[in-house]
Amino acid sequence: SFYALERLFLLREKGMAFEKGSQKQRVGFPFLPWQNRQRPGLLAKIRRWAKNLRCQYRNLLVLGIGGSSLGGRMVVDALSHPYQALQQVGLRIFFEGDNLDPYHYGALLDILDPKETAVLAISKSGTTVETLTALLGVAEWLGEDWKKQVTFVTDPEKGIFRQMARDYGIPAFSIPPSVGGRWSVLSPVGLLIVAALRSDWEELLAGAQSMDTWAARRSISQNPVLFYALLCHEAHKLGYHEAVLMAYSKRLYSFALWYVQLLAESLGKGENRKGLCLPTGRTPIPAIGTTDMHAQTQLHQEGPRNKVITFLEIQDHGREFQIPQVQGIPSEAQNSLAGREMSQILHAALDANGKALWDDGRPSIRIRIPKLTPFHLGELIYFFELTVALEGELLDVNSYDQPGVEGYKKYLKEWLKSGSPKVNQEGGK
Repeated sequence: SFYALERLFLLREKGMAFEKGSQKQRVGFPFLPWQNRQRPGLLAKIRRWAKNLRCQYRNLLVLGIGGSSLGGRMVVDALSHPYQALQQVGLRIFFEGDNLDPYHYGALLDILDPKETAVLAISKSGTTVETLTALLGVAEWLGEDWKKQVTFVTDPEKGIFRQMARDYGIPAFSIPPSVGGRWSVLSPVGLLIVAALRSDWEELLAGAQSMDTWAARRSISQNPVLFYALLCHEAHKLGYHEAVLMAYSKRLYSFALWYVQLLAESLGKGENRKGLCLPTGRTPIPAIGTTDMHAQTQLHQEGPRNKVITFLEIQDHGREFQIPQVQGIPSEAQNSLAGREMSQILHAALDANGKALWDDGRPSIRIRIPKLTPFHLGELIYFFELTVALEGELLDVNSYDQPGVEGYKKYLKEWLKSGSPKVNQEGGK
């Protein structure tokens, strides 16, 4: 474990992860919190882009999948009005290209005005099937001058999107080559969307910097990253293979979905760095309180003892609703509720859930966030990124690749090239 911790500190300081043999891989996500000091020109460019966007357009349509979509959705859901797409003023943000559902895709284009819509297409390679499919349809929908309404976020040197940016003068921002998609939310992938929201992306980075400072502490009692990662790792060794992230706020449900990809793709590996076949990983399960107390909690409380449940709690929700006493509703139905604030009941429900699990000897962890601001969201993002990176070091797996997705990609590419399927309806060869 000490060796793994030393490797994490080396990763933070030098961005180096060790591969099989003597090969080394640059890992860039630890440098993203410090971009405001290292790349001031980039952040000024983001600021100008967002200002021009808000002046010219009513809608921003984000095209991407996986890390090119989940991080942006998480930021929008956490930091904007929950019904921002219905507001009559201000920029509205929509997401597509994260699936191949033709009905859902067409329905969105039905209600948007192409003249009022800018497009942000995010893909490192530019060949991601879902994103490219969506872009082709959107380009036709926008009309002849579609290139004037599109911005790319892509590789700085290569790929179809970068080539198109050079050929047609389409604005393009770079995803650092050393930053994988699921680690990229603090890069232009997420910062452009934060800036478009008029939210404080500098505070988002400041929050990540704050967590990075905590993560530098060598004492486990003063380092929340080490504490949480070691707890999850030791529980995993005891057979707790499922990780439930239960957010007690609807605004953080997309955060839980973002965490699903981060944990699953980073730790779900078939072999370790030495090349030994040792399938590993923890299965992430998103949940939302109190909704899933009426859906998943039965399983959490009486099902297999293989889950660690992490509760996310916001202490100050930023607004309050006091439950009224209403004439005509029986007093026995409302006496215990009337006069209370809704958030009080939400916190009490979380307490009750945790106590019930404790009574039965089932592990849970509570992470409290003072308020859901850009700063605290930045802290939370970087906390989970570092804990997953540390778990990867403890397991001695490469947390920065995803070779397991190559199988389906191979068959899909074969089908796209030939025009005929290579798999049957049951998914077999």
